[in-house]
Amino acid sequence: MTIYRSKEEYAQRYAKAGMYVLPVANKHPIIKFADQPALTESQIHDIWEQHPNADIAMQIGLFELTSRIDIPKKVSLDQSTELATNFGVESDGKFVNGVFAHFVS
Repeated sequence: MTIYRSKEEYAQRYAKAGMYVLPVANKHPIIKFADQPALTESQIHDIWEQHPNADIAMQIGLFELTSRIDIPKKVSLDQSTELATNFGVESDGKFVNGVFAHFVS
């Protein structure tokens, strides 16, 4: 498994996998994201140049858990956990599972 050194590298990997990258700082989005196309590699690089400590929000999973009544919450939780495990480090899946579990109960 490849170990990435920066959140920008993770963001680039997520974007290449077709996921929407939402950079956040202090739990607030850095960019306007509603109805916007996915970020390009260049835009991701520029954002992390300006905000090197930015985090990446799990927009899809939270949207499904809070807004989609046609998708069972357990399915969203399991998929989000699997994505975090596959694209992050080993402990990311457990972290996402713990955070998202609050939305399921």
